[in-house]
Amino acid sequence: MARLTSAEAAALKEQLLARRAELLAEIRDKLAESRAHTGTGEIVQWSETGDQALATLIASTDFEIARRDIEAVREVDASLRSIAAGEYGHCVDCGRSVGFNRLQAYPTATRCTDCQGHFERRRGHGRGASL
Repeated sequence: MARLTSAEAAALKEQLLARRAELLAEIRDKLAESRAHTGTGEIVQWSETGDQALATLIASTDFEIARRDIEAVREVDASLRSIAAGEYGHCVDCGRSVGFNRLQAYPTATRCTDCQGHFERRRGHGRGASL
């Protein structure tokens, strides 16, 4: 696989910046929604009416969504730093090119498809994994 051209890197950077803005907006919206629930006392009301499980579920779901989005922002930021350092698009395991098509589909990818497959099999997330 060929290394990324400057035009490809620039296009991927724009894609990453757009994704970062999306994620930050989602985080802001989720936090505002969570504040609205707690600010109006909805969670407290559910808790007081005996629906503690629902209150706990809403709070934990909001937290998990925000945590997932924050982790995604961290991955995007790492990719943006990698672009700035001229290291973007290189597999962290073998050093080969990750490939433009893979990065278009998954711009925060840090491994080429071969190494990602090996990684997932070692972690039990790929084909052939067993309990």
